[in-house]
Amino acid sequence: MDTSVEAALCVHRSDGSIMKFIEYRSALYYHNAAAAAAAQPNSNENVIDYSFVSTVANNKAQFTRREIEGADKARALYRKIGRPSQQQFEQILAKNLIRNCPDTVDDAKRALLIYGPDKAALKGKTTKGPSQHVPTFNPVQVPGFILQHHSNVTLCMDIFYVQGHPFFHTISRKVQFRTVAPVLNRNKATLLREIKPVMAMYKSRGFNISDLHADMEFECIRNDVLPSRLNVTAANNHVGEVEQSIRTMKERARTTIHGLPFKRLPKVMIQALVYHAAKGLNQFPAKNGISNTLSPLTIMTGRANPDYNELKLEFGLYVQVFEDNTPSNTTTSRNTGAIVLNPTGNAQGDYFFMSLVTGKRLSRHQWTEIPMTNAVISAVEAMAEKEGQPLIKGGVPLFKWRPNASVKDFLEEDVESADEYENFSEDIFDPTEPDNDVVEEPNGYDDIEIDDNDVAVPDDDAVDDSAVPEPDPDDFGPVGLDPDADEGAETHDDPGDEDPGDDAPDTAVEPNANEDSGTNW
Repeated sequence: MDTSVEAALCVHRSDGSIMKFIEYRSALYYHNAAAAAAAQPNSNENVIDYSFVSTVANNKAQFTRREIEGADKARALYRKIGRPSQQQFEQILAKNLIRNCPDTVDDAKRALLIYGPDKAALKGKTTKGPSQHVPTFNPVQVPGFILQHHSNVTLCMDIFYVQGHPFFHTISRKVQFRTVAPVLNRNKATLLREIKPVMAMYKSRGFNISDLHADMEFECIRNDVLPSRLNVTAANNHVGEVEQSIRTMKERARTTIHGLPFKRLPKVMIQALVYHAAKGLNQFPAKNGISNTLSPLTIMTGRANPDYNELKLEFGLYVQVFEDNTPSNTTTSRNTGAIVLNPTGNAQGDYFFMSLVTGKRLSRHQWTEIPMTNAVISAVEAMAEKEGQPLIKGGVPLFKWRPNASVKDFLEEDVESADEYENFSEDIFDPTEPDNDVVEEPNGYDDIEIDDNDVAVPDDDAVDDSAVPEPDPDDFGPVGLDPDADEGAETHDDPGDEDPGDDAPDTAVEPNANEDSGTNW
């Protein structure tokens, strides 16, 4: 860093490239990921600049060509001798139990670091773990002084769009608890279906919704929310708290997207992204809230502060999730490739995932993290493109009030607005937890066939596009590529390729996918 030349931090990386962080007027430094994306609009390579998801290409960049070749040979040998456990394989090499073997224990360990566990071994060997004891839930009680002085609550609400998908959003003054839920439309029945459970939640914790603030489209529910008083804004205006809340969530979503290697996101991931941004804002005490120790989530649900041991996975990681097949003594795969979404919120610590076979949301208790390959990235983007999802340009998701009215950053600045504007609260956005029941719903893709390229596609004769009804918000119908199917087809000459000669591709959609179509409640 030489401020006489430029007020910037230059990070010189092992591949010879330079990652520049420019000084912002707040004296913080930032990396302009949008500029890198604009330089290579049709390539995934630019995401390596800022992606924090473990990818095979990133892992290979940490080693020399000879070390990578040694790892490839060790992984090939591992398959030739029948895929023993990693520990047994390292012992075989350490004790020279294979004559004239040039591979070493270091090669085997390096292969594990680059490619992760062998997916064929996971699909064939994984067994169901023991059931977990669930302790009795003892909710945190709302302190008496809060109910005494802040029992009457003003609830603000509106609808906004993310990448073209509408969401219903509420935020309360004083408590500063936020909810968000996907909706299909903006009609009266939809508004009432979303607002009634929110009001019931406040009542269950001892609060009274004295009044509701919204824009003019909520006028239709005035008589249905009595005795709560409805106050609507003038035409083309929005409630200040909601407006600032959505901008803050936009910033949080943008930071998450900059850590992902995808140019497009399927609908299920977009909805999970909104939940993810929301929960991160609502699970700690709000800056201008009514308590310095209790978060809005604790006040409204009785759940204690986050447990470190329950923070197991990051949004957007690639994993293999366990499938509890029945019967279990068959050759059916015991794992499914999936992308991490969010915790389910249950006491067992389960997570929601997006299946890379069906594109639907799953809830699972067992998983194994795997470095993300180019095939996985391509599969996710193919699912999104099949749905007609737009590109995420410059790492900024499209937040809009209406399909033609964008949500602008406050004063056109990319800042956490609550840090500079005292009239609004920042750390107060969270959805209520979604339903954890795993239910499979029809989506127009019941008859699925596998083509020669191991792409799961709907049967043209079985699906009449004109007869398929409008999907439910949590019914994620698109069927995409199984990324595991591509891994055996690539060579290790390309530094971004996957594990050469990996396991054979799946030949069918997982029979026990148990897609989840739960709601936000």
